[in-house]
Amino acid sequence: MSIIDDMVHIVMQNPNATAKDIAAELGYAEEKSVYYWLAKAGFRGLKDFRLAVLRRTSPQPAPETTGTYVKDSGESSFPLYSEGNARELPTGLWEYIRKQAGPHSYGVVLTKSEFPPLVSRGDVLVVDPQAPCFQGDLIWVSVKGSKHLVRRYGKAGDPDVFVDALRPGILLLPDTIDGKVVLIVKSP
Repeated sequence: MSIIDDMVHIVMQNPNATAKDIAAELGYAEEKSVYYWLAKAGFRGLKDFRLAVLRRTSPQPAPETTGTYVKDSGESSFPLYSEGNARELPTGLWEYIRKQAGPHSYGVVLTKSEFPPLVSRGDVLVVDPQAPCFQGDLIWVSVKGSKHLVRRYGKAGDPDVFVDALRPGILLLPDTIDGKVVLIVKSP
């Protein structure tokens, strides 16, 4: 887990945490260490970071698996993350993926059968961290270090509610929201 992830957890537990509080929790002698890490992660300050965390829009950690960039015939690349070797996608699928995915999108090859019947082992989730999320959208999130598929619900101005996509009776509180699932490529 990164220092920024640790800071996210601290702010989630105490939204009013000061730089001094965060520094003490992380074991730093001075609060300028907190600002160093915030600047390194691209935040303008603690207020900017706190807003991003509470709105659950950032930070976006990299997928926990190793990444492979898969190239198509047009010499474009698409990051495809998997625990094993990257899966080759059919050539005709690239143009469709480009239309559905944003510039920061990536693919995740599912190596376990944790989410059937919605998705199965070998399927590829195309995740867009910058896509707008609406009622009922399928979202790829991290909860206590493991990945989950959830549905997002909420009214304007109210906090979002995240429901397990496979067991709708279970509410989840994500540590991070990795992005909206904009496309599922089913395995053959």
